[in-house]
Amino acid sequence: MDSRRQMTIGRKRRHYKWHTILIILISGCLLGNTANAADPRMARNWVKNVERSERLPFDGMRMVKSNGGNIYMISDNGKYVFEGKLIDTWNQIVVTDFDDLRESMKLNFKNLGLDIGQLFTIQIGHGPMEVNVFIDPVCPNCTSLLKHIQQSNTKEKYTYNVIIIPLLGGRSNESVQKLVCATPVDQVLNKLVTKSFLRDPVATKCPELERPGKGLVTAKMFGVTGVPFTIAPNGEVVRGFNPTSYDKQIAEKLI
Repeated sequence: MDSRRQMTIGRKRRHYKWHTILIILISGCLLGNTANAADPRMARNWVKNVERSERLPFDGMRMVKSNGGNIYMISDNGKYVFEGKLIDTWNQIVVTDFDDLRESMKLNFKNLGLDIGQLFTIQIGHGPMEVNVFIDPVCPNCTSLLKHIQQSNTKEKYTYNVIIIPLLGGRSNESVQKLVCATPVDQVLNKLVTKSFLRDPVATKCPELERPGKGLVTAKMFGVTGVPFTIAPNGEVVRGFNPTSYDKQIAEKLI
């Protein structure tokens, strides 16, 4: 194979790894052995005799365990039943039970070859364990979380990587542009907490604008639909922010 062809194939592989990994995850379920599911009477019995059920980490499907101990994937409305292997290509796991499913739902930047340094990120704390937090600058609950982290004694235990993205649209886009283009990185946290960036002019162009864009793509891949969205050191997720339980929730993920 000549060098030009090798380079072309290499570029295609990198492109497909980023854009089709979710499709591969779903296909691992749908292309499993569905021979037994062809009998609709058996499918109805599976739906009726459910011992345990948990939502899969993509829309429209649940993993269920029948009273007989068998594991199936069933659509939310109970119409479709899939039998076979569910393969998590990100974490390299074959999901056969609920313990596997819990492991599969963990998120890890390194497993996907993602460099958090390429995103619009600021750090709080200097602990040995990393906590990754997606926020939007106009989200009030995100501001409350940042203030909480600043005042918390957990900064010795964790390094908080705060990933700033324009998830909410509208004013979020302008706000992120102001922060990434016109604000020295050591002032970003203060401007986020005080909201002083709202008085700054909007910068329409700067080379750093690609950083929040990459962060938004990463958030979509991880299924971030609301902020704050926290990934604990073990990869498990904490959605939202409750000041009375946030630190405990992070700590419990490590048990």
